[in-house]
Amino acid sequence: MPFDAVLFSLRSPLDRANLLAAARAAGLPAAEWLGDGEGYATRSELRAVAIIWDLDDGNPARLGILHDLRARRPALPVLLLLPVRPGAISLAAQAGRIPGVQVRGMWRQPADAAFLGRFLRDAHDRAPVHRTLEELLGAPPDRPLVLTRFLEAVLDRQSKDQPATVGHIAADLGLTLRRLRLRWPPPPCPPPAQLACWAEIMLFAVLGAADKRTPNVIAKAFGRDEKSFARLRQRLALPPLGAHDPATTLEIVRAAYRERWRRDTLVGQATAS
Repeated sequence: MPFDAVLFSLRSPLDRANLLAAARAAGLPAAEWLGDGEGYATRSELRAVAIIWDLDDGNPARLGILHDLRARRPALPVLLLLPVRPGAISLAAQAGRIPGVQVRGMWRQPADAAFLGRFLRDAHDRAPVHRTLEELLGAPPDRPLVLTRFLEAVLDRQSKDQPATVGHIAADLGLTLRRLRLRWPPPPCPPPAQLACWAEIMLFAVLGAADKRTPNVIAKAFGRDEKSFARLRQRLALPPLGAHDPATTLEIVRAAYRERWRRDTLVGQATAS
């Protein structure tokens, strides 16, 4: 499934016009978002690269919709527009506690249009990374901050075809290797080096499914030859992936990754009892 749309829920006609103009300039279709997933991500949410939403009525209860969205799409960029009115600072503080939500005042200046254009272009460029992160965060029983930040740093390097060793990632996080290991979650969380391998092959599978190409082909674009890709696959005990269509390949990688977490969780529970 491609990542090719921006969703919005804006009450102000001026804000809607600004958003539609920015989306056209970024080459992205825009569609109204109803926020009606009710525990599952709708097809439009799965295709989305970002959601632009407002609190024009100043009702903080509507923030609950964003909490529900975060459960369905934990890495989707969200831009929340707040009204310039009494109580806006309190609303901004509450919204700012929701992970991945950027808060900005209503658009009224030329600089706001430039900001919106940058936000949409960055969201579109990083959509595969966001979707891969969501695949990786979907398996752990919880999401400790160090795990999320580690995966974000790994995917950021891998998407730019930069070295993504555990040493590089620790440095990006401002940690020594020793401090990273001390903060690392216990099993069933895989060791950092193995989790980095899962992140890499999941990124290849997500990009392949979006572009209708096999992970082997995607891996070549990132500088991995057949032997290197085979070693990566074998390290994770994955079967050969080139014989399947890209969507099926993503399902295979996703199932294997989640089984890895499930199996080690059960082992840990049995040991504890």
